[in-house]
Amino acid sequence: MNACDDFLNLLDGEVALYRELLSVLEDEKNAIIGSNLGELGKIGNEKEKLLLKIRTIDEQRQIMIKDFAQSLKCSHHDLTITKLAELVETPYALRFKRLCSDLLPLAKTIRDVNDGNKALLRHSVALVRSSFAFLNSLIAANAVYHRSGKMQQYHQSGKVLRGSI
Repeated sequence: MNACDDFLNLLDGEVALYRELLSVLEDEKNAIIGSNLGELGKIGNEKEKLLLKIRTIDEQRQIMIKDFAQSLKCSHHDLTITKLAELVETPYALRFKRLCSDLLPLAKTIRDVNDGNKALLRHSVALVRSSFAFLNSLIAANAVYHRSGKMQQYHQSGKVLRGSI
C-alpha cells in the first residue's frame, strides 16, 4: 500500500466514526426529549469514547498531511482534501473527491444536530429553573411590615407538594 491508500483508509475510518457520532447524537436527542437521564449519561460516555477515537485519528491525519505537503512541496496549512484531489493521480483523486463530498454534509449535519441538542438542553434547564421558582413562590411566606417595624409572617400561600412522604 502506498501513502495515498493509507491516507484514504484513515479518512474512511474517520468518516465512519463521524457517522457513528451522528447516530449517538440522534440517540442523545431522543434521550433529552424523553428526559431519560440514565440513558443520557450512558450516551455521554459513548460520545466521549467516540470523540477520543476521532481525536486520535485526527492527530494521525495531521501527521500524514504534513508528510504529503513535504513530498508535494507545499504548505501543510494550504493542503485540503480538495487540493489533494487536484494533485494526485486519477483513481486517488476520485476517492478524495468522494470523501470530500461525503465529509462536508456529514460535518454540517453533526453540527446542526449538536446545536439542536444544546438548545434542547438549555430549554430543559430553563424549564426546571422556572418550575423551582414557581414552587418556591408557592411555599414562601408572605412577610408584611407593621407599624411597629416588626415583620409578621402569614401562613403559606399554598402547597403543591404533599407534606408527608
